[in-house]
Amino acid sequence: MPDRDGLGMVVARGALAGFVPGAFLGALLGAGASWAAGAAVDWLQQLSFTTGIQVQLLPFGDQVGLLQTVQDGWFYVIPAAAMGVGLVAALIGALTGLVLAATYALVPPGPR
Repeated sequence: MPDRDGLGMVVARGALAGFVPGAFLGALLGAGASWAAGAAVDWLQQLSFTTGIQVQLLPFGDQVGLLQTVQDGWFYVIPAAAMGVGLVAALIGALTGLVLAATYALVPPGPR
């Protein structure tokens, strides 16, 4: 309630309410990106073996090194994605808290 809490508390609550689900979704996105990079590397190797074409000539063939780095560095990719998405969600939550506090402050109190 903005009338009992300061705006700092409202911002902190909104940021926390945004960060927690944002970090969870970011971790899922990071895990998905790492898995997709590994699947792409495996697909490129299998396609290269099946068709007899060099990996560099296939789609994303010149990105194999980057894809392997993302796959092998999953323990960096997942927390980085979680923090990135979590911080963006925290910013959105904090701004939403401020907007709701301002809206609540504009509404006159009703009879008690």
